[in-house]
Amino acid sequence: MSKMKIYYLVLFMLICSQVSFANNISIANVSLTSKNTSAGADNAANFRFVQFDISWENSWRTSSAPNNWDAAWVFMKYRLNGIGDWKHANFNPGAGQTAPAGGVIDVPTDGVGAFIYRSANGSGTFSLNAAQLRWNYGFNNVLDNDVVEIKLFAIEMVYVPQGSFYLGSGGTETGSFTNGSWVSGNTIPYQITSENAINISNTAGNLWGTGTGTSAIGDPSTIAVTYPKGFAAFYCMKYEISQGQFRDFLNSLNYTQQLSLLPKAPNSLVKTGAFNTSITSRNALMIKTQGAANTIPAVYGCNLNNNSIFDETTDGEGIACNFLSWMAGAAYMDWSGLRPMTELEFEKACRGTQTAVANEYVWGNSTVNSETNVANLGDINEIPITSNSNTIYNNTSSLGGPIRVGAFANSSSDRTKSGSTFYGIMNMGDNVYESIVTVGNSAGRSFTGLHGNGSLLINGKADVDYWPGINGNSTITNSNTVSDGVTGIPNSNAAGTGLRGGNYNNTSTSYLQTSYRMYAAYTIPSGTSASIGIRGVRSAQ
Repeated sequence: MSKMKIYYLVLFMLICSQVSFANNISIANVSLTSKNTSAGADNAANFRFVQFDISWENSWRTSSAPNNWDAAWVFMKYRLNGIGDWKHANFNPGAGQTAPAGGVIDVPTDGVGAFIYRSANGSGTFSLNAAQLRWNYGFNNVLDNDVVEIKLFAIEMVYVPQGSFYLGSGGTETGSFTNGSWVSGNTIPYQITSENAINISNTAGNLWGTGTGTSAIGDPSTIAVTYPKGFAAFYCMKYEISQGQFRDFLNSLNYTQQLSLLPKAPNSLVKTGAFNTSITSRNALMIKTQGAANTIPAVYGCNLNNNSIFDETTDGEGIACNFLSWMAGAAYMDWSGLRPMTELEFEKACRGTQTAVANEYVWGNSTVNSETNVANLGDINEIPITSNSNTIYNNTSSLGGPIRVGAFANSSSDRTKSGSTFYGIMNMGDNVYESIVTVGNSAGRSFTGLHGNGSLLINGKADVDYWPGINGNSTITNSNTVSDGVTGIPNSNAAGTGLRGGNYNNTSTSYLQTSYRMYAAYTIPSGTSASIGIRGVRSAQ
């Protein structure tokens, strides 16, 4: 669980022409099989297989606690004849894939991507050769004689099984969830036992909270059955989005979309930062190739060592991507076919099915040791070397920004030493804040858990129904609604969002506690912050 990467490989005229490496999940030997054109003259159901090898380190599957596995979420973009915008490809839902021995390929009903994981218990490096995903290219309006260029992406995920769990630790965290019978002092953990609607009320047996303002749970109301509560199974990104991942996302967009999502124009000079003029708080995403206004998109790269060579192993592509506005984070979720995480799912992903421990951190106890010294700065193997350190906060390392995602985990680390959640998810209590969907106001509670479809609006914005901020909603008392198909989620409009987990700059360990909700209903302001990142989830089917 110690590293993360997103990887893509490009085929132009069906010939492998480019490989991009990041951390430790890789796809190789990509090819497209012959076309199946037997669907008829309308071409709508014509298909071919995308064949590839896939491998990643520190994989696992276990039938004992926590009874879960890790997986790769694989999805594909394509464009025709070497020109135009990249579009999202659809795989055949359910059957039709070829999973080599030892592996499972699971394509959800929307066909937006595929989960690939172990078929039996095991741990260590996991590899599959000649895996095949059926691409229904006719469904994507690709003609039989079109020349196709593709990008294949993979993101490491962790399966969080269905099951009951507790909200609130029974401690004294600011804003903590509690059973509604709570009056003062230590909270009373509230158990989630289904995806049924939940009453919010300060009466026994109902869900309540101890906070006000940005940590409030809201006035007495109801969390609808459609709001994802964490009881049902879901997949969660193993790591926060890294700078390498966000680079690859930006490099699949056109000029207008890049301009819309970033503070700095894509036609700025080479080595201008995507979020800041220069390297700030360890964010080193920069313009590698200058774009041309309204026509040619910029090419972005990582350049933490600030030389003239981009995307070297020491350029920080594994560092968590900070400065992510809700607009940019939501766009990434939509583009990748994932969705935002709710704050109830956040606590499930951290605590799992274990009995709550008062004032616990995401690794399940109250032991915390901040790192103060880091080796291999910016490298894909950047590691903390402070004895027994398991988290980063209060800038004690003098890094001045986040660390490589998953840096505390190694082959011999346990849950406490690695800073891992019950299910093996990394950095949920530190590094950068997790942008989530709150239950603290009407806007957040209107979220229904719809997934991104892989496509963005012309303006680069996410356009998924009921997502926080859709159609420019900035009023937390207004429920988010169906997308108007034009506005999407613009900057400075994030009604329904909040922040959970700690970050590298927090001055107190209390921010790192699983049930701490100081900013759980905090509407992220316009602009960006060095302390904010995001990770996506996807409901299991």
